Amino acid sequence: FDNGSEYPFGPMRFYRLLSSQGNVVVLSAQSNYVLSVSQPLMVTNTAADSNPNAVLDYALSDLPAPATNALISTNGVIAWTPGPSDAGSAFTFSTLASDNGVPPAWASNAFTVFVLPAPAISNAMVTSSNLTLQWAAPKNDVFQVEWTADLSPVIVWNLLPQQITSTNGLFTFTDNNVPTANRFYRLLWLPPL
Repeated sequence: FDNGSEYPFGPMRFYRLLSSQGNVVVLSAQSNYVLSVSQPLMVTNTAADSNPNAVLDYALSDLPAPATNALISTNGVIAWTPGPSDAGSAFTFSTLASDNGVPPAWASNAFTVFVLPAPAISNAMVTSSNLTLQWAAPKNDVFQVEWTADLSPVIVWNLLPQQITSTNGLFTFTDNNVPTANRFYRLLWLPPL
């Protein structure tokens, strides 16, 4: 700092500027994602440090709740698979990349994962001999149907053995053994094949 108090200046002066700025970390931005239940998420974070010899460390600064099974590797790859309880929710992932400088330089990014709602039966067609259920879901999903004759506690669900898949996202199940008594159905969402 030269406040000019030595005016008039005598001999020529030379100044050297020392920067206190350390390393700089840059972390690439991420896009948002839309997933269905059981669809794995794999996101690679790419960070760069102004010091080519710096060692970078990655961490999730905010885990999505209640989906705390998200993992981040030492090279910045986030892995997460939403479960049935995550359906219809949104989760924000915040990544922190820091280096081993003193003090450490850091950068962060964030993205949101929207998990599609659980599929629901949209159409039921009843005839005298059968019942056909229809619903829409991502075409790589797999379902089984369960039924019960009574919704009073304790409910006992019976699993029908057929696994239902679809090539176009419209799922159909027909129960040809419909008795004359009440029968209640529910969908069981399975991991993709």
